[in-house]
Amino acid sequence: MLTISVLYQSYNQAEYIKESLEAILNQKYKAFEIIIIDDCSSDNSKDILNKYELNHKNIKLIINKTNKGTASSSNYGIENAKGDLIYFAAADDRVEENLFEEANNAFINNKNLGLFSAKINTIDSKGNLIVNENKNYKSLNKINILSPEESLLRLSKNNFWITGQTCVWKRELLIKNKLKFNEQYKHYMDHFLIVNIILSYDSAILNKTLASWRLLNNSYSSKNFRFFNAIPAFELFSKDLYESLKNKNLNTKKLEKCVHSYFNNLYLINLKKHLESKNFNFFGSVYD
Repeated sequence: MLTISVLYQSYNQAEYIKESLEAILNQKYKAFEIIIIDDCSSDNSKDILNKYELNHKNIKLIINKTNKGTASSSNYGIENAKGDLIYFAAADDRVEENLFEEANNAFINNKNLGLFSAKINTIDSKGNLIVNENKNYKSLNKINILSPEESLLRLSKNNFWITGQTCVWKRELLIKNKLKFNEQYKHYMDHFLIVNIILSYDSAILNKTLASWRLLNNSYSSKNFRFFNAIPAFELFSKDLYESLKNKNLNTKKLEKCVHSYFNNLYLINLKKHLESKNFNFFGSVYD
């Protein structure tokens, strides 16, 4: 059996801690350890988290004296967790009770697996459903094991299907490949690790909803995506991604196409979002 470490990040999300943390504690397949990092919250998050640490032996609480950012906390988890697998959790998201069970089964049955992912719902601040369908899953079976070559083909067709809220990683592969989160990539810093892993190892994609992403105006994603400010981050992300992958045993032309089309897809989708926020809508449904 494989052990799972959870790296749970908290920053001024006190109202959601009980819901999100209870969902992790109530998993059918229990986490070996839950490392909670509170990134210098100014609300009562620390009081709530202290009580959980006192009542659960597998919880370790770390309270930052200064705000260090998401990347710092995530990298601490990669370096210090003890589990075979690692899951990065956010205080404002919510997982289904069988996420870890499904992930463990996938890794047990596929020895070359680097990453497990599944579908998500998008919910609002009160937990109401906003979106429950991802078009990229329509052609998938219930469980799909994709080789790096198959993942490369999907990415080269602008078909990104990985949802960070359900990603469970083989921790040793993150360490072996020296993969870390980089705050400079802003909104897409988890994509750098995801693409590196799925183009180096098999990935399991489950066509089943196993988590909910809460869309908030003050969330990390919202705060760190401002379209024109994000352009330098996109460019750095694209350059670094190609450099990190060019020595892999992948078709060079396909890799170049993958990186360029992947970058362009992110750019165009978010340009569309930016323009729609300004009441422009001349793209229609071309990039939906």
